[in-house]
Amino acid sequence: MDFVTITKLLLLACVSYLWFRYKNNLQIKPIYGSQQTDSATGKSRKRKVLYPGPDDLTKVKIDIVAVHGLGSNVDWTWIWKDRTKHVHWLRDPDMLPAALPNARIMVYSYESRWHTKAPKTRLELCGEELMEDLHNFRTKTRDRPVVFIGHSLGGLVVLHCLLFADRIERFKYLPARTVGFLALGTPFRGTKMQTLAEKAAWLMAPAVTQDRHFLVPFGRNENFVGRNSILEQLLSRIPPSAKKDDCQRTAVEGLGGVGKTQVALEAAYRIRDQHPACSVFWVPAVDSISFEKAYREIGKAFGVQGLDDDMANVKSLVKAALSCESIGSWLLIVDNADDLKLLFTDTALADYLPFSRKGSILFTTRNHEAAVRLDIRPIITLKEMNNAEATELLRTGLKENQTNDTESTARLLEFLANLPLAVKQASAYMAKTGISTTKYLRYCQTSNKTMAKLLSQDFEDRGRYRDINNPITTTWLISFNHISRDMPLAAQYLKFICFLAEKDIPISLLPSGKDKLQKDEEEEDEEKEDELKKDEAIGILKGYAFILGRDSPDSFDIHRLVRLAMRNWLQGKGEWQEWTGYVIQRLADKYPFPEHENRTEAEQMHRQALELREAVLGQEHPFTFDSMNNLANVLDSQGKYEEAEQMHRQALELTEAVLGQEHPSTLNSMNNLALVFRSQGKYEEAEQMHRQALKLKEVVLGREHPSTLNSMNNLANVLDSKGKYEEAEQMHRQALKLREAVLGREHPSTLDSMNNLANVLGSQGKYEEAEQMHRQALELTEAVLGREHPSTLDSKNNLANVLDSQGKYEEAEQMHRQALELTEAVLGREHPSTLNSMNNLANVLGNQGKYAEAEQLFR
Repeated sequence: MDFVTITKLLLLACVSYLWFRYKNNLQIKPIYGSQQTDSATGKSRKRKVLYPGPDDLTKVKIDIVAVHGLGSNVDWTWIWKDRTKHVHWLRDPDMLPAALPNARIMVYSYESRWHTKAPKTRLELCGEELMEDLHNFRTKTRDRPVVFIGHSLGGLVVLHCLLFADRIERFKYLPARTVGFLALGTPFRGTKMQTLAEKAAWLMAPAVTQDRHFLVPFGRNENFVGRNSILEQLLSRIPPSAKKDDCQRTAVEGLGGVGKTQVALEAAYRIRDQHPACSVFWVPAVDSISFEKAYREIGKAFGVQGLDDDMANVKSLVKAALSCESIGSWLLIVDNADDLKLLFTDTALADYLPFSRKGSILFTTRNHEAAVRLDIRPIITLKEMNNAEATELLRTGLKENQTNDTESTARLLEFLANLPLAVKQASAYMAKTGISTTKYLRYCQTSNKTMAKLLSQDFEDRGRYRDINNPITTTWLISFNHISRDMPLAAQYLKFICFLAEKDIPISLLPSGKDKLQKDEEEEDEEKEDELKKDEAIGILKGYAFILGRDSPDSFDIHRLVRLAMRNWLQGKGEWQEWTGYVIQRLADKYPFPEHENRTEAEQMHRQALELREAVLGQEHPFTFDSMNNLANVLDSQGKYEEAEQMHRQALELTEAVLGQEHPSTLNSMNNLALVFRSQGKYEEAEQMHRQALKLKEVVLGREHPSTLNSMNNLANVLDSKGKYEEAEQMHRQALKLREAVLGREHPSTLDSMNNLANVLGSQGKYEEAEQMHRQALELTEAVLGREHPSTLDSKNNLANVLDSQGKYEEAEQMHRQALELTEAVLGREHPSTLNSMNNLANVLGNQGKYAEAEQLFR
């Protein structure tokens, strides 16, 4: 029941009472007596509930507070009687309770017998005491609307109560919740109280002069959880009274499915409860028809003339009506304001947004550019739920045994990225099937195809539009369609990105704006213009929250479920093979061979190649093999030998099957796999594969080909590791001679052969020759590669070992300490080479009798 109806019924009750008095010729019989006291405290009772009884309080929707006048008493002010009949119009079942059965009717008492003695308190304090009494009594019902009835001086007590409440922050809710004030014979005009009365009337004018409307198409979400900080921000900004000199514009932006509509819906109901004089209107901006339909309903509520005319511009008529301040305060919620074309070009819905200093507009959008163009500052970004909120949402409607595995529940929510729509969709599916979080998680992890199917399941959601499918994949593809239309390059980038790892995607990996990625391949005159197009496309994807920025401006992340939805879309459109091939080629072009100088970039590319592995295994593409080999080499350089072996095996199987055993890519894969065998101590397998690779390379490439010499060197290393020193020495001398002739004496491969030959000489006890060669190799390596290069550190470590073997402990210790310090700084404390240096230093310390320090290093 709205406050206008309540006010009319109160007036009707007053008229009914006067008619009853007239018909029965009743006369007032004042009874002057003491006020009732509270039996528990002995104090004068301030307030008394007349209706309803304690058993009927559940039906109460509004409070009515009656305050008596000068020289009156709460027990008889509202009662008229003669010898036979009594009428208490606030309490009698045929009077006010009959007109307002859902009201709680109370009377309030204060010391008013001024004609017999001076009052103990001033009038202002009477109002303050009324406020305090209501505040304490209505602890659990402070949001309930209130109507005051003031008889004579009681009206001024009410007036001071409201003015006092408006000054005190903790009491300000009461004037906001006051929806009516009936003053019966209160002496305002012609008195000093007139100014105060006018101010009180101004405070309550919205409640008694304008109709309040609430046009929201969804019921309140009883399962709404969390989002407290966002709601606090909104409720401090979106009430029209928050900015009295402007029509406030606020936007909540975020990824599709993050819960923007639900937050706006909850805000709408809280505004309704906390600001009863403020109308609330909900307008969907999903298309022009929905927008105009909602505007028509607003126009009908205000009785706007001309809405049904055939040529009427409904949006213009309603805009004009809302822009008129005389209609009172309002909040307009424009939901799903995403489509730039709809908002600013075709139908230009933004042109029909009203302006009133008594109005406020709240937008929800997944498009940051839309919020910027609507001139909104600042913009509130809504992100995924926290763990506690997501857990509570998931468990809604489920049985306890479906979520009792807390570990599986936590892992499922992490998998769903705590995205509200995905969590709600999972909860709906679990409720329908009765499965547990453990089983749902297993479904998700089975394959991308299964996961995509789950995310495509429709489900009932009363808080979303019935004419729009609500699966999460559909939600995002609506945004993707907008991007494809407005910024094709951004859509192409999203197709490209979805094959990469979720985190730390380098911007440099993205093709440029004039790359083959664009079908028309328009050539740009300026490289800067090309970069501008690239930046704009990336900005669009960030604006839709499809990709997320990182601390470093050179890379970004992609949302996990967006990536999955995009992959599913590509498979459905038959574009999977085309795009995986293109991404593989791009990655192969940009993927550096792992070297010391580019190890950071190589590691970054490694993460991307790892994600590509599953997609490329089923494709027979030469770039696939290069990418997999490069990736495996990065893993090998990081000491991740098992992962490297697995990938090298896959690459070798593919190249043999597709290109044949004698193809250079196959021979390269064979050599790489043999190397990782040696790194793990699998010397027999390493020797066998190196011999096979060397034999084939000599036939296919020739004996002096750098790749052949590389295999010769690698085989000699394995022979050295197995203790076949003479054969290893012979092969190393041969490789060194050929490399010097073919590549030159200072080539890194030549220096590598020199170092390896010195090692095998040392293994045979030929220490002087080994020392001489190691010193020569170290000097050249430092000059060519630098002091901190891993090859230089290996040379330093090898020379120190030879010195140790000759009993030159002090020089060996000094060199090992240098090698360990540099290796730890360059490669990290846990790298196998660092641990090897640590072990060598401990050995030379032990040889010198420095057992305590040696033991510490060994530990």
